[in-house]
Amino acid sequence: MRSRQREPMTPTPGDRYRGSVRNIARQEATRTERGITVSSHDWSIDTIVHALPSPTMRQQCLREVHLAPLDDLESVVDRWRDVATQWVNTEAPRVDAARAEFEATGSLPAEYEETAESADRFDAWRQQMQGLRQQRGAA
Repeated sequence: MRSRQREPMTPTPGDRYRGSVRNIARQEATRTERGITVSSHDWSIDTIVHALPSPTMRQQCLREVHLAPLDDLESVVDRWRDVATQWVNTEAPRVDAARAEFEATGSLPAEYEETAESADRFDAWRQQMQGLRQQRGAA
């Protein structure tokens, strides 16, 4: 089966959608350790979504992009690109370093160890989430 090349999209005057989506990659992050390579020319909706750390975030991103009015699409895509860039450049390296230390030593770095304060904060967060779930179920 022969692969077809796409013809380039040529924006028409006033067609902000095509121009903005094609040019959403104005950033300089490159990350290859997790299989994500992002340079100034290859961000797309797909690469943004795949760079997000959780299925819930991916679904929310897709939902917002698909439902955004054309006038708001550029800002929605830019916001999610910034979230993905933040994850790829800042959060993912921290997770990778903690994972590597755990694999090497069998324990997490000290800043990830549970403390009485962190356990209390987690319990409070879990109770808050359960309350929100119950409110949604009652609505």
